[in-house]
Amino acid sequence: MGLGPSVCEKCQVLASRKQLDNGRYIWYCKFCGNENPQDYAGFGDWTIYKDNELFLRFMTGIKNE
Repeated sequence: MGLGPSVCEKCQVLASRKQLDNGRYIWYCKFCGNENPQDYAGFGDWTIYKDNELFLRFMTGIKNE
């Protein structure tokens, strides 16, 4: 793992975690479905990723959780 949470390189949002049928967990992007995010947020201010997520939620009609 890198120096911070996983980030989708396409959408630039923090990855989410989901459980597979076999009980394992994977990281994925809620917006594009990428199941192998390769970027990491690193140390510091992660608010840009939250801002991107809020914008994508608005554009795709996904309700805020």
